[in-house]
Amino acid sequence: MKNMERDEPAPHPAHRPVQGETAAELRLFQVLKSAVPEAHPEELAALLGLGFHPAPRRREISSADLGITPPDSPRENTVSATGYPPKEKREPFLRLSRVTNKQTPPESDALPDWYAKTQSFPNGFESRKGEFIDPEPLITWEQFWPTLHRLFGDKKPTRRLDHRRIIRRAVQRRPLTEIPWQQKPRWPEELVLVLDFSPHLSPFFADFHRLAQALMRWFRQRLRLIICRDASQRHFRERGRRLSAFPPIPQNAEILYLGDLGLLDRRGIAQGVWLEIGSRLQKRQARIEALVPVAPEDWTPELARYYRLRGIDRHRVLAVAAVDASTARQTSEEDTEKLLTWLSPAIELTLALVRRARLELGFSVSVESLVAQHPALKGNARVFQWRSPAYHRYYREQFRQQRLSRKRAWALIQPFETTMPIELQIEQRQWIGRPFTPSQRGFVRRLIRSAHAEVLQQQERAVLFEWIERIAERAGEEHWQADMQLLFQLHWLCQPPERRGRLPPGVDLSTTPDWIGGKPTEPKNLVLRQQGRHLLVTGGDLTQRPEGGELLRCQTHGHGQIQLRASEGVVSQDLAEGQRIELPRGLQSIRVQTPGADFELSVQTCPPWASGIGRDRHGLFVEVQVNGVGFVLRWIPPGEFQMGSPEDEPGRYDDEGPRHRVRFAQGFWLAETACTQAL
Repeated sequence: MKNMERDEPAPHPAHRPVQGETAAELRLFQVLKSAVPEAHPEELAALLGLGFHPAPRRREISSADLGITPPDSPRENTVSATGYPPKEKREPFLRLSRVTNKQTPPESDALPDWYAKTQSFPNGFESRKGEFIDPEPLITWEQFWPTLHRLFGDKKPTRRLDHRRIIRRAVQRRPLTEIPWQQKPRWPEELVLVLDFSPHLSPFFADFHRLAQALMRWFRQRLRLIICRDASQRHFRERGRRLSAFPPIPQNAEILYLGDLGLLDRRGIAQGVWLEIGSRLQKRQARIEALVPVAPEDWTPELARYYRLRGIDRHRVLAVAAVDASTARQTSEEDTEKLLTWLSPAIELTLALVRRARLELGFSVSVESLVAQHPALKGNARVFQWRSPAYHRYYREQFRQQRLSRKRAWALIQPFETTMPIELQIEQRQWIGRPFTPSQRGFVRRLIRSAHAEVLQQQERAVLFEWIERIAERAGEEHWQADMQLLFQLHWLCQPPERRGRLPPGVDLSTTPDWIGGKPTEPKNLVLRQQGRHLLVTGGDLTQRPEGGELLRCQTHGHGQIQLRASEGVVSQDLAEGQRIELPRGLQSIRVQTPGADFELSVQTCPPWASGIGRDRHGLFVEVQVNGVGFVLRWIPPGEFQMGSPEDEPGRYDDEGPRHRVRFAQGFWLAETACTQAL
């Protein structure tokens, strides 16, 4: 098209000649922006693959919900406007958005590096393998907004008449005693926000942080932030400065406090500090609204004299008169013991697990802080482990004596299993009596082959023995089942004969499998397809052409895992041929883990800059309308391909080589057909 002559130049800037690929992309960006003025620049930049500052938002999940077409509807290469089904029939589209190739080989007889560095349980925490899961919010900004508006949005009259009030009085036949002016909220000139980040409140740090960010966006320069690092030590911070006392507050100040006012501090020091601060602020005629993640029955009358207490829990704000807490605190302590007994099958306790279990079992919000301070646990602001095996044995014995349901306890623990390294997952399943997943079983078999082939160093072998002895101590003798026996068989075979001792009851060495010391299993090809609200896993030839609804192809060596991340949490399932997995409501993403690579599938709805979305036998596509003309963009999933022409290709130019392999870690949208600069 460079050699084509134009009869007369067009005044539109898109008809001017451009030099170079970058200039052409910028020109197309300008044309699209003028044709679609409501589109945001970063969306057009993402559409064209251009850089945009400020950095574009992560668009793994589109915020728009314009509808979709049935995933298996037949379509041709030329696509017209997309029709949308009724709302009740909408189903999520899945797309392959990211591929992470692993550097280690899919099967190896050597012990994994990250496992060799794992520390033993009595001396510290095990290495983490997985992402943290944030706890469910106590209350969201949308749920807190009406309370904030009622507390600090004082009404002031305007110069406009309230017609609704006039009509209402006329209907009621009641005369007006004053001029019914309309009213609008009047926010304080300055709001003092006090965040209590004392160590015993670690389960609520994420909740305080979310509300503080929303308040800063709303009040902006009118918000004064004071942070309490530790009330018992009188450690405060304001604008980066450390203070040894609560900073001065002006007369008639408006104060919003997020914390517990020391109500849940087991040492009882923090409450005295906040009583002293409240008495001093009352003399300054300050109004203090306190949002406390404490059950109302745990409030004290002393604090109610200085603070207006409002509890937050289960997505609501509750204000109840303070009562005598002498019996209430005893009830909270009993509930704390019950919660630890229910969670005793778990090797480690995350904040998300504690909150989910507390809500499911019906305990008050006070229990979360009491669990974090319990002497049976040690940890940091996000994860806790049992302080000693003696504590763990005590609560597991209570679990047996009270005859609690193992099935219900496992339902609480299992969604958070993926946040732990695989050796802790094995220990946890060992005690609860759950069978291993293929990936866990494959991990144990690799360890057995490594130990049997004597490829482990002396230090690695010592760590391995200590780990297996720890599992035997935690699990007890009654839970050696089928696959679980592999653990002690490994321990038995690795030790010298003089150190083997006696076998625990239930362990039979005659069941030792023949594959110990054998070769790795042959790889198996799997294909994942979407069919409505189900995910199908089938076998297939990776060289065949893709069919409709196909998402990805992968190879496994006998073990793999699928993690479905939804609004309710994370659910893990084994990756095996013949599976039919139902997609949960509120699905956010899917992660497929194999020995060779990890694949991430994201949910794709119709983007706001597109007029329709659908899927045919060629894959996912969207249609874009520009100047009344529609063209189709195809989703290019991440992967690898050979770029460049072979050297022996006829008519090959010098700049078409050398031939090399290109890898895309993330997917992108690409136009199905070329378009003119005038478009």
